[in-house]
Amino acid sequence: MFPIGNVAVNLMTATTKDTIPTTHKNKISFVFDFNKGDFEVEDGRVKECSGTQALEIWILKALHTQKNRYKVYEDTEYGALIEDLTVGTRYTIDFVESELRREIEDVLIQNEQITGVSTFSCEYSGGDKLLVKFQVITVADGVLDEEVVYSG
Repeated sequence: MFPIGNVAVNLMTATTKDTIPTTHKNKISFVFDFNKGDFEVEDGRVKECSGTQALEIWILKALHTQKNRYKVYEDTEYGALIEDLTVGTRYTIDFVESELRREIEDVLIQNEQITGVSTFSCEYSGGDKLLVKFQVITVADGVLDEEVVYSG
């Protein structure tokens, strides 16, 4: 299972053609339904994916995994420190937005298929909910529109 914690997910939509290359030739990616919290199974097998779909799953998984919490990622730079900014803190809104942008950019540019993050925005709603929107720029000159809802 992928850790989800205090994060709700709105599925992302690609705003470009599905041309993001799969650069890891012998690696397989699997379809994960973040709303259900489980892998998608088809005909008794975990469903495989590639290209844009695999990249979007990687993005969500990287942003959902609290850095330095899980042994499987020990001694790696994998994951994000999002909970440190959104759960039970009293930081100013400006500070949280600035640090979220920095953290998300730092996490995502670790992927060789991602060249940058742009049009970052935060919207507060429903008391302790924060909607974070941003675009991911890919090496294939694609742009992915992303939305993640954090609650703390």
